[in-house]
Amino acid sequence: MNLESWLRRLEEARETDPSTSVGICLDALQQAPGAVVVRALGQLRRLGHDGFAEAALTAFPRLCHDGRRTDPGCAGRMAIAEGLLALEWNHTEPWHTGISLVQWEPVFGGRVDTAAGLRGLCALGLVRAEDARAPLALARLLADSQGEARRGAIRALREAPESWALPLLAHRALLRTEDVDAQLDLFHGLLEREHAAAFELVADFLCADWEEGREAAAIALGERGGEPGARRLWECLDAEPLRERRRPYWLGLALSRAEAGRGELLARLGTGGRELKREVELALDGVLDDALRAALAGGRPSVRRGG
Repeated sequence: MNLESWLRRLEEARETDPSTSVGICLDALQQAPGAVVVRALGQLRRLGHDGFAEAALTAFPRLCHDGRRTDPGCAGRMAIAEGLLALEWNHTEPWHTGISLVQWEPVFGGRVDTAAGLRGLCALGLVRAEDARAPLALARLLADSQGEARRGAIRALREAPESWALPLLAHRALLRTEDVDAQLDLFHGLLEREHAAAFELVADFLCADWEEGREAAAIALGERGGEPGARRLWECLDAEPLRERRRPYWLGLALSRAEAGRGELLARLGTGGRELKREVELALDGVLDDALRAALAGGRPSVRRGG
């Protein structure tokens, strides 16, 4: 049966009684391509079928066989992984299979590994299953050639035991090879454990020559560094003579949840001179909110002009 026929059959199943609909969905998991499996899993969840996990586990290895044909884009296996994670599945299958899957598919101008996101989801599954082999598996995934897979490993490490998650996160952060968003995830993973050495490791990046690292560290210390993070941002700001290098510090302070951070920033802007306000306005372009605009206007609500 082709894709269109399966999709039509599933749509018709929605109009039948629940037991018949469940049977058709289970047939789809046993035989249909990945795009159909996504729909079938959704219908099974809506029907509250108790055998969802067992049926999904049967479908996963089938879709791994000749995956480019049976599950292009890995849509079916991604849906299975997401469904099992939502069920708090605490067994290691299919996580060990999925974390090593690679599926290159042609795209205009080259090819893409569509299994990168799936590897990240399976890393999270291994962590939540408390599998003894998870540390080595995630260490390998941190060195994956695909950024999406590495981001998945970082997200998984943020839920992993501190004893082995912190060293892996720190090592990846110190390599200085990720973009701002991925480096920010690494720093968040370090700071949310409230470990003094981890705090210092992130804070050290505030003075780094690597621009992306400085920005990620400033944002992370603003969002998760509390009062100590805010104080460190002010110290770096006051010590930096070059305006173009001060932008990350302003950004971190604007995003700070501490009184010593955002609260102090609003206070300084309320009484600061034109030069200070102009620098902050340029630095925070795109993230200015009503409170910051009012402070930049000298404590008065900003007035919009023009159409």
